[in-house]
Amino acid sequence: MLNKLKRIFSPLHGMLNTPLIAPIIKDRSLSLVITCACATQITLFALTGHGWQCPIKATLGIPCPGCGLTHATLALFQGNWQSALNEHAFAPFFILGLVVIAVGCLLPSGYRNMLVKLVTAMEQRTGFMAWFLISLMVYWGIRLFISAQV
Repeated sequence: MLNKLKRIFSPLHGMLNTPLIAPIIKDRSLSLVITCACATQITLFALTGHGWQCPIKATLGIPCPGCGLTHATLALFQGNWQSALNEHAFAPFFILGLVVIAVGCLLPSGYRNMLVKLVTAMEQRTGFMAWFLISLMVYWGIRLFISAQV
């Protein structure tokens, strides 16, 4: 019975432990594009009070899982943790991920490869990114449900 369950869930286990951040860090140009896009969005919001409009919210009329991250990130940079966490509870994790991607972008090849190996091992061992994305989707669903009730 146990072997049968292992065979059923083995593909899922492999999928949950697939690295997502490490390949981004490995590709310097992709890391640079992501870092610059995020920095531009945060800067636009800091200077004007609004950044790029969310295409999902503009098209479908519902907020995407990342809606509120720019405002929450800026609140964190200003030291306002309560406001940031009220806006989007995942903001600290996105900042951490962005910092890792930005550092990987700036590191020389040898150090970047060491960082890629470290992040790959962490992602494969823990399945962190899969659980993070699942948690983000659950959080998004809860936010949508609560906003519909208000």
